[in-house]
Amino acid sequence: MNIVLLQHTFNPTTMGWVRGLEARGHRVLTIIANAKEPHGGWPEDLEVQLVPDRGGWASRFAARLLPGRRAAIYRTPDPRLLRRTLRDFEADAVLAKVYSLRNVVALLVALTLRLRRVAWLEQVPPPNREWCILRRLRVLPRRMFTALDARHGGIADPLERPAGRMPVITFAPVIPAAVDRPASDGRPVRVLTVASFWDLEPKRAHWTLEAARDAGLLDGSAMFTFVGLGREESAGLVHLRRIIKDASAGDVADVRLGVPYRDMPAVYDAHDLLVLPSSREQFGMTAPEAMAHGLAVIASDCVGSVGCIVPGVTGELFRATDRDELGHVLRALVHDPQRIARMGAAGREFIVRHGSPDVTAAMMERLLLH
Repeated sequence: MNIVLLQHTFNPTTMGWVRGLEARGHRVLTIIANAKEPHGGWPEDLEVQLVPDRGGWASRFAARLLPGRRAAIYRTPDPRLLRRTLRDFEADAVLAKVYSLRNVVALLVALTLRLRRVAWLEQVPPPNREWCILRRLRVLPRRMFTALDARHGGIADPLERPAGRMPVITFAPVIPAAVDRPASDGRPVRVLTVASFWDLEPKRAHWTLEAARDAGLLDGSAMFTFVGLGREESAGLVHLRRIIKDASAGDVADVRLGVPYRDMPAVYDAHDLLVLPSSREQFGMTAPEAMAHGLAVIASDCVGSVGCIVPGVTGELFRATDRDELGHVLRALVHDPQRIARMGAAGREFIVRHGSPDVTAAMMERLLLH
């Protein structure tokens, strides 16, 4: 089949979908609205088409329909360019997330071409506000599925689901690293936090360092790296740098801005432990991405990807309201690098079994053909 993926940007999740579907003999075109780094950057052998978002009356209408949404959420593509792209590609199937009006419009355009295989991909159940509005308007295609099931390991067969539930593809696809990592062998444990620095909330990157400070881990027993988006004057970054300065943690804490997605595998490979201290998080792709590279994961219990974190096996969870608990969990793992290595190996195996591109592509194929 010729399959079109509708995404806002090209990212590692997109890479997983494409590689998995290509391995099963499908031709895949990815349509994106934004090719800027660090979200952009894709291998030359992949087919990618840029269809930029536009403003105008559609955006004004969307702002009224979905008040309070950011401009990036309710901008729309040029429907004529999109329709021509789908027609020239001779698309058989179209997949898109329902997180933006852009993709809602795109799927409606696909329906004008009388495509029979059109599916909404919702990353975090329950369906969001756009989905509910479209359901009331009765313009939803029949095939809908989610990329995440809240239970550890998801369900065995996405087509054998409880009545009334959407089909489930257990996790968004992640390409596992080729080699398991060794234990730290006496060196400091390398701790990674991936977050946005624009504001303090919801990513709360500073919690990692504050918890480490309170747990007495700024003594060289661990090295801390913070990777994310923002500018030097961003609130979150200013606050984080102030903590580093006040705690005299410059020797153990490193901050990196704007690391491209294509360079993130090397970042994961250089660390042992990922900390996600968010106060809220829709999914948190960094958790399965880090697990695919053999990192243990500590995350707050509100992160959407908790389904892939099995406490005591692939990582640990802490209450999102309790920074002291984060400190206790972090200290216990930093002082037990062998346990970190075991969790990292178990996490990589979990991704191979439940979230690798071949597994998710097989589920997706069955859903499209069902």
